[in-house]
Amino acid sequence: IWAQAKAMLLRLRGLPWLVVVLANLWKDGLDVAWASEASEGHARNLAGRFDFDEFTREGTCVGPVIVFFSSGEAGDSVEAESLRGFHKSAEEVTGLSCLGIVDCSRWRSICAEQNIKRTPSVLLYPKGSDAVRFFRGKQSQEGFTAAVARLISSRDRTVHLTLAGLKEFAEEREHPLKVILFSRRQQAPVIFKALSSDPLFWPHMSFGFVPDKETALLNRYSIETVPAVIFQYGSDISAKESYKSTNITFPALREWLLDRLSKTWLGPLPLPDEEAEVSDEDDEEDEEQTASATEGSVGYQMLPKGSRGCPPGLDVSSVQECQQAIAELGFQSDPSWISNYPELPSKCSLREDSSADHPERMHYNSFQGGKGRDDLAPICRKPALGAATAAAAQTSVKTDADGEELLADEEPTTLQSIDLSTIAKQLGDGGMENIEKMIRSMTGSGKQEYTKLAKGAEACPAGMEITNMHECKKAIESLGLPADPPWSAAYTELPRYCSVREDSSEGSPERMHFNTATSGKGRADLAPVCKKTKIMAFAGGGSATSIGDLLGQAAANMMKAANKADAETAFSDAASKLPELSVRTQEALLSDEQWCVVYVKEGRITSEEQEMLLRLEEMFREKLAEQSIPMKWMWLDLRAERAMKTLLDPPALPSALVLKAGSSPKYVFAQHQEKDDEPLPVDEEAIVLLLNTVLGGDARFTRIQAKKLAAAWSTKRP
Repeated sequence: IWAQAKAMLLRLRGLPWLVVVLANLWKDGLDVAWASEASEGHARNLAGRFDFDEFTREGTCVGPVIVFFSSGEAGDSVEAESLRGFHKSAEEVTGLSCLGIVDCSRWRSICAEQNIKRTPSVLLYPKGSDAVRFFRGKQSQEGFTAAVARLISSRDRTVHLTLAGLKEFAEEREHPLKVILFSRRQQAPVIFKALSSDPLFWPHMSFGFVPDKETALLNRYSIETVPAVIFQYGSDISAKESYKSTNITFPALREWLLDRLSKTWLGPLPLPDEEAEVSDEDDEEDEEQTASATEGSVGYQMLPKGSRGCPPGLDVSSVQECQQAIAELGFQSDPSWISNYPELPSKCSLREDSSADHPERMHYNSFQGGKGRDDLAPICRKPALGAATAAAAQTSVKTDADGEELLADEEPTTLQSIDLSTIAKQLGDGGMENIEKMIRSMTGSGKQEYTKLAKGAEACPAGMEITNMHECKKAIESLGLPADPPWSAAYTELPRYCSVREDSSEGSPERMHFNTATSGKGRADLAPVCKKTKIMAFAGGGSATSIGDLLGQAAANMMKAANKADAETAFSDAASKLPELSVRTQEALLSDEQWCVVYVKEGRITSEEQEMLLRLEEMFREKLAEQSIPMKWMWLDLRAERAMKTLLDPPALPSALVLKAGSSPKYVFAQHQEKDDEPLPVDEEAIVLLLNTVLGGDARFTRIQAKKLAAAWSTKRP
């Protein structure tokens, strides 16, 4: 076609330069057209520099990119077989990954820049900041598809769910949207792992995987056949939505989740109520109590239209109860609206006067803390007056220093009994947050106060973060600052959680910023807003003090009864959950063929670092068990083991590595982010990526002689 077209154009008289230009433009157009046609269900033929750069650019493809570099020689039977497998793999992973082909006989400069020394060669372009690397496996359909699966699995964020872990999964507030796959498989499929790592989803969604052997979970969700996918907001199972289509493919599921995302509130979940986990027996008791409460009378009431919601304790708690309540009040519930949205009343409400444009009658809104609307009337339980209510009414009421009511068992006490060992235990169990809870429970607390840090500060001190958007607004307003208009999303370039912009502008009007990203950075125009813990005075009265002052006083009390060495032992015991790798422990910890995660730094591990590692250990427990990999977690002080620092040569500190011990040890470090060409200390996300890379089979280990490793341990401690 090209040759005939060019000959025809050259027969034209005059303007030969224009003819050549038009001919070349037509040729490029044919190249792109052929590339687009080939990309439908097959690997795409890349036509030129622009096409290649666009195809491999970060963000163009929803998943990893794989490029096959061909010699372009039709007679090469080996290459032809590999290329057939590449096309079949492209069909198999449609929607998950992008596969392209570069003909090195036509695009030599591209192949040279990509360091292609021989053909056929295949390059893997992972998502994110991971380095481009050559594919080393068998060039077949199975090999290429397995490579895609490993690249996707390295960023897998799915959680293997059990009944015991459901409550924690559902009530986790940073990712309020929950997606759960019930499957006959024992491991999450690649398409689900890909969805869990999709940058459009993971800042807001948690992905849970349930194999069909978890019958208790299937019963809890009334799952009769698998596979099944459900979507819910927070822990409200009654408002779950089921994926109805039988087309369980990546593109179809992604489109469905995008639709759910566009209709759903993206702020964080409110703090869950402190409740014991509900068992099946508890459910039955609740049903019996509800039945007895409503027997012989209507147990529900309808509030005036425009009301925000029900009084505390009188909410209708499920979709089924909402339907029952509306029926008992003599109204129809169908058609219904079930979702979560901050602009409607919370829980159950009714539209009495429907219309063609707004036919829905029953509304069930799982968002906690909604708003009233003129056309909706909240449906609530009637209060049941009984002996318990009467007794509660007679409870003596006392107030704290701010005039807020305190129950008799919440009266402030003193701190004489707090000693350093108690604090050390709480620090080991849960960090500063646990200490704060302990002190509050012993002292009572007044109204929560807040403080604003300097503009540009990165984040609040550990334990002082405001993790709820509603509390963030209250905190900002308590400081005499406006909170509206608000901004809420997940973005790593802003301070994490609550911050405020004092000086807004027409281009940047938002004042309150609530950021649910797992990490953040300071910005010059934003000031983090934090809790300011208010503690009642020590015995004998005095002014309110901070937790830091309180810990200092408790430590002083402890020092009076014990020597300094005992006190240091009390604190070091709190960090004993993670063993230290040293000359004294290395023989026991690095037993034959043992896999280890080692957190390396100069100095002793902090409580925050310990909490992070214990959290990751729990996160990866199921995945490691699935692959039958026993993994030990430990930390290494390179200030004490200086020869080990020289031997391992970490890029920066702190760092983390996975070490395989035994007769032929090997290790691989986590990848460090860089700033101004300098590696930064490792963070939690980098350790997650390290473990996923190891489990996915893509880690590049460095081998080390066992004798060198044994000789590097220090014979004395500093």
